Amino acid sequence: MLQAAHAASRNVHRVPHLDNEAVHAVLRELRDRDPHHAILVVTEGLFPMDADSPDLARLQDICHEFETTILVDVAHDLGSTGPAGQGQIGIQQLAGQVDLVMGSFSKTFASNGGFVATASPAVRSYIETYATSHVFSNALSPAQTAAANAALRIAMSPERSTAAPADTRRRVGTA
Repeated sequence: MLQAAHAASRNVHRVPHLDNEAVHAVLRELRDRDPHHAILVVTEGLFPMDADSPDLARLQDICHEFETTILVDVAHDLGSTGPAGQGQIGIQQLAGQVDLVMGSFSKTFASNGGFVATASPAVRSYIETYATSHVFSNALSPAQTAAANAALRIAMSPERSTAAPADTRRRVGTA
């Protein structure tokens, strides 16, 4: 994600891991300098190297305080943890509330490709309009789509465990 951010803009600001107060301070500084331009805060739902997660509700509250957008990458937790495989967004009871959700089908879903989900018609339209070269050059084949759908059905089924591992719940960031 960091490489993509640097490829998109020179205005990338990193904060210490799981430090929501640092996010607050950086956003305050950015908004004091520029109250109008868009700001995107990007985080993972589950950081795979540390097996911990941000406090997404607090992070989203901070983002909304400064009129910024939050994007949560769920590539490592969607389909494998949380109620009905909803990952940290489900564990933290934020399903349908996060501004942007991005994920990959190449991990839990035994396929390839990915998705961006949003409730915003404007963002959806923007992606449909400006990402067409990527969408049409990398469309999922019917077999890949069927594999991802089958994996999603399994992840949401009663047969899979709906409880997050105890240490995952304990490691949700509280800063």
